[in-house]
Amino acid sequence: MFKSNKLVVILPLILTVFMFASGIYYLNQTETITNEELSESISWTQQLTEEDSSSVLEAEWAWQSSPDDGITGTDYIGVTFLDQNGEPLAENEFKEATVSLQHNGEVIWEEPGEIKESGVFFTFPNRADDHETYGNDGSIEVILTGTEAEEAVITYLHTWKEHEKMTTDDLRFFDPSFRESDNMDNSYWVTEQFVQVEEAS
Repeated sequence: MFKSNKLVVILPLILTVFMFASGIYYLNQTETITNEELSESISWTQQLTEEDSSSVLEAEWAWQSSPDDGITGTDYIGVTFLDQNGEPLAENEFKEATVSLQHNGEVIWEEPGEIKESGVFFTFPNRADDHETYGNDGSIEVILTGTEAEEAVITYLHTWKEHEKMTTDDLRFFDPSFRESDNMDNSYWVTEQFVQVEEAS
């Protein structure tokens, strides 16, 4: 009888210890990622099509992991359209230029882009607020009228530090114009997606 009672007490303790150890092992094996490494963990889908002498660029991005050092700051996307010689198309007419952020399939933030001489400049937030995450899942749409682009360049600048919002005419962010006092040298990266026009079927 005594041995039976000992088993009743000991078996749950053994099971609890085993579950705890398994949980610790799983957490240790789970890959973590930082903001600095995030550029390698973003998936993109994009297409550039021609419709009635217009060029339509649609692109979506999604972070595959959430950085363990937090979500904060402001992100930027520059869109540049190129001609057949690889030169930026100037004096464009834009019918539409919008950036949208989603959470669980619902649009939670949307804003028009700023039209520049050589393309469009988008600004959007990074933050976690009331169980919603901004910036990790989004899309852009740009409609260029009056001309047909051969290629579009989507330049994405990600930051992970609060700073004064950047303003620039350099849509590929070769030299981001952050304020010197914001000390952003080690708090951002830039990636680019090159999108070729799809042939008409």
